[in-house]
Amino acid sequence: MTAHLSRRTLLGIAGAGAGAYLLSACGSDEPTNPDGPQTINWWHIQNTEPMLPVWAAMAKEYETAHPNVKVVIQPLENEAFKAKLTTATQAGSPPDLFQSWGGGVLKQQVDAGLVKDITADVQPWIGSLLPASVQPFTIDGKIYGVPFDVGMVGFWYNKDLFAKAGITDLPVSWAQLLTTVSAIKSKGIVPIALAGKEKWPGHFYWAYLAMRIGGLGALQQAAKDNNFDTPDFIAAGQRLKELV
Repeated sequence: MTAHLSRRTLLGIAGAGAGAYLLSACGSDEPTNPDGPQTINWWHIQNTEPMLPVWAAMAKEYETAHPNVKVVIQPLENEAFKAKLTTATQAGSPPDLFQSWGGGVLKQQVDAGLVKDITADVQPWIGSLLPASVQPFTIDGKIYGVPFDVGMVGFWYNKDLFAKAGITDLPVSWAQLLTTVSAIKSKGIVPIALAGKEKWPGHFYWAYLAMRIGGLGALQQAAKDNNFDTPDFIAAGQRLKELV
């Protein structure tokens, strides 16, 4: 357990699907009155329906079960959350419970002593979660966050425009995707729309190509030696250039 400016133990949680269980780990490192009122500051990005009221109800349920605890929730839009959390962590005082995407940013928070090792706390039930979902929140064999969902990245497509372009079969390979894009373009239709203002959505294309081509091993090696000038990553760039 590490002490920080707030003197609280901090949790880096991926959205906090198990937040009601893990909130009990929050509190003062050296409380003068361990039974006195405790406040848990919780930041998350579920600022709209359907999850906004779900998280609020979860906090109320925890407060009911623990009358000496007050959960203060601050829902934030994705980019606003990232900016505010960056400022808070740089000051050494992040909230007690907060959204995380794991990986490199979480490792930096671990190295800075800003998040708590919850490995022992979650042992009774962590095995019931998909290992792949826990992995991004596991640093050097220790768990610092709990995933609350697993996302799927894919394409939505317009059936009418596919029909207009004469496409009857959905592409199931990279070569077929390129052929489909060419067919759609030949009819004067923009084949792919990307909301790339924040830049990270555009990164998905190269990142997923790199994952498909190089696999987890290539990504883990790049994380160790900071070298992306390897055949797998170059191939991902070449495939992306084909699509462009």
